[in-house]
Amino acid sequence: MRRLRIITIILIFATFGMTQIFSQTTITGKVIEDNCEELIGVKIFDNHNNFIGETDNKGNFQIELPKDSCKLVFAYIGFESAKIEITDSCDYIEIILLPAAHYDFMTSRKIDRLRKKDYNKLPKIQSLAVEKGIFKNSNICYKRQFEKIKPRLDEIKRREKLQKT
Repeated sequence: MRRLRIITIILIFATFGMTQIFSQTTITGKVIEDNCEELIGVKIFDNHNNFIGETDNKGNFQIELPKDSCKLVFAYIGFESAKIEITDSCDYIEIILLPAAHYDFMTSRKIDRLRKKDYNKLPKIQSLAVEKGIFKNSNICYKRQFEKIKPRLDEIKRREKLQKT
């Protein structure tokens, strides 16, 4: 009888522990471009580059995110990817994707300056989307940082030089 109680207690704790380990968070949201137009078919990846969802015909999405994942990548052709880190209290997110531009015959520093200028417009676009009723929240519950392109371009140049020699 005592052995049965111990086994039952162990199974209860094991089940509880497994649900905590394998539990997921449902995250919903919306993705738009810098002109406040919804984007259809934006691909969403987790921090392990696994495809976990995409936006519908109104730019909305609903994904199941494993508890161990806190980073998401939103990717769409013709736009720069948005890499974000979600906080624990984040269950609804609104993302703005910026168009990717061609920067021919410019230095990598100038490219980063132009890209940063566009990136700095995100709060204003967020406010505009809230005013128009496209977004629900003026507060952002995730972290998104500007990523310079210069280190990647410098690495490409370095590899090209090595191949020529």
